[in-house]
Amino acid sequence: MKLLLSSILLSTCFIILLAACQPTQVTTNTSSSATPNIVNTPTSVSFPTSFHPPSPTVIQNLLQRVPGELLSLPDGLVIDIYKMTRDPFPDEGYDPFIRSLGEQSRLRSLTQGRYSWDTADLALLEMDNAALAPFGYHLISKPVEASSGARWFTLYQGEKVILDPIFELGQISVNRSGTDFLMIVQAENKFQLVRKGSLEPWKFLNGTIANSRPQFLRDDLMHVEINGEMLTTSSITPEPSKSTVKVFRNGHTIYTMFYQDPPAASGFRGFWTYNDHWALETIDQIVIDGQDVNALNGYDKSYEFHLLGGKPLFFFEKSGKLSISFDGKIALLPFQSIPHYGCCSAGLTNPMQIGNILIFYGMKDGNWFYVEMTNK
Repeated sequence: MKLLLSSILLSTCFIILLAACQPTQVTTNTSSSATPNIVNTPTSVSFPTSFHPPSPTVIQNLLQRVPGELLSLPDGLVIDIYKMTRDPFPDEGYDPFIRSLGEQSRLRSLTQGRYSWDTADLALLEMDNAALAPFGYHLISKPVEASSGARWFTLYQGEKVILDPIFELGQISVNRSGTDFLMIVQAENKFQLVRKGSLEPWKFLNGTIANSRPQFLRDDLMHVEINGEMLTTSSITPEPSKSTVKVFRNGHTIYTMFYQDPPAASGFRGFWTYNDHWALETIDQIVIDGQDVNALNGYDKSYEFHLLGGKPLFFFEKSGKLSISFDGKIALLPFQSIPHYGCCSAGLTNPMQIGNILIFYGMKDGNWFYVEMTNK
């Protein structure tokens, strides 16, 4: 009997010890009212500057599709709207939300880079190579630099290397007669203008290549020049700077505009040519062919000019309503605001054009929405 009791006691202790070594399992609410697989991150968490998006298993339910078919959009424009299940984290940009869509994202039709900005570079590379091909030039992408993710490029004319390495590309503008092209690149520690058979430094950039590159209008060379002067009321308190943008056509000034810069930033946002038109954007003000669209149409503000499929698109606000203009046609949008003109980490919520697709955030009643928009 004593031997039997000892055996039972020993077996019981072993079972208890074995159970104590097993990993703890947390029971989750599986009722129909619970939302599965959504990770709630405490708002007190501080993310590093080099934030890496979470794995696909974590972000699979970051977005909920909103029926975009209910919108009455201008002909030729398509839109996908997704309600976000959480606000964007600091410094993360669009990548977690793009990855959460997987094959549903319109960006999947493009050559994929490591991040959204890298995908944008590859889309620009393909567009530029299509424009360069008739002139006997081409660009190649160099291997991505592992530590920073930076992508470099090399420009060839036939088999001859023209520039290497190139750190930043600009979109190519081809004249109407098809006899010349313009491309600004950053190479050899300076910005250079590449044309058919020539290469020269370019000094008239303000901000980035994308917002102030020279372009053709028909066969005429167009460019902008910015002149700014910091105004001060004392040696301590700076006032917003006073700036002027001039539009040049074949070296002659055709338009001059005064605008106000915000403190420590530029109010100049961009310059474009398309078809027989040119457009200029300063903060909350778009000018097309010398006409202020705000004054012309009674808009409170207009912003974020883009070309989708060569057609002009921008947002505007009027009488408390947010709308979009695409190729001269307008439609209301279901948002109260679109984050734009953000600086530093806030700039990661600005609208972003990748190839022929515009992605942006919309906000309504404190809720965030992720949007992909393109032309048919």
